[in-house]
Amino acid sequence: ESGSIETRGPKRYQASVNPDFAPEPSVNALAEAAAVASIEDTAHSAATVAFVERESRWLHTQLAELPGLRVSAPTANFLFAETARSTPLRDFAESRHTLIRDCRGWPGLEATGVRVAVRRRWENEILVQLFREFLCES
Repeated sequence: ESGSIETRGPKRYQASVNPDFAPEPSVNALAEAAAVASIEDTAHSAATVAFVERESRWLHTQLAELPGLRVSAPTANFLFAETARSTPLRDFAESRHTLIRDCRGWPGLEATGVRVAVRRRWENEILVQLFREFLCES
């Protein structure tokens, strides 16, 4: 038998002394079960990938049409929009209860810009309108 009682942990020790001992499932065990179930749900996974691809293309097209932005091609569930006005844009969005990530000063990132999440269509429409208001009216 390898390892001492101390290195094996108290629950493992209790189980070795009393074969009827069954520790309560931990949050980690529940999280692991949820993770396994989500991995096995291939239909939901495929639907999510299709949704993100569709919405990210739509959001990219909408934002790329706006002046003062250079939007990177989507590769995940967020987009990077290069703009010299990242901090004022972030502040404007925040004043309208919308959070966007100001990427100014990120290590390894030469450009300044913002990162936005790809959300549901109605949320993306609100985001595009907010960007229009800031970029076209200010």
